[in-house]
Amino acid sequence: MYGGGLDVTFAKNDPKITSIMWVGFPGQAGGLAIADVIFGRHNPSGNLPMTWYPQSYVENLPMSNMNMRADNLTGYQGRTYRFYTGETVYAFGDGISYTHFNHQLIKTPRLVSLSLDKNHPCRSSKCQSVDAIGPYCGKAVEVQLRDLSVVDETEKRMIALGEHVLHVGTLKYSLNVRI
Repeated sequence: MYGGGLDVTFAKNDPKITSIMWVGFPGQAGGLAIADVIFGRHNPSGNLPMTWYPQSYVENLPMSNMNMRADNLTGYQGRTYRFYTGETVYAFGDGISYTHFNHQLIKTPRLVSLSLDKNHPCRSSKCQSVDAIGPYCGKAVEVQLRDLSVVDETEKRMIALGEHVLHVGTLKYSLNVRI
């Protein structure tokens, strides 16, 4: 029981240890819930809400630098699962389920061309993204194109033009969005 990640490399590499149950701070009913999992009264499943780093990560991470993004010029490795690319013990999202899923792609276009009206500013300039609100944000691969959008620094939702990689379960699929 702990609110963050621990370096449990010793346990991960020990063949006698077959599982690790991380329960965070389970609260008043936590003991009963843990017992239900251990004694088979509940089907456990879950994914880590954070990355567990090796001890070397903490030793090399200056506590005076709170930047999230990595900086190759200074050797700063970044913070959180989004920006840190070094070694991990267990990564954000690792976990188990006793339910097995089978994913397959049925109809998968490699290229999605957005149809912009003739007066759209991207018709006459090199745009890197387009506004995620509009009639061109229909479905492709049964995914709403606006689901590929991100919020820019002006708090406007935009769809980046170019290559996207969709992750569905263990499948990875490349999709190119262009005008």
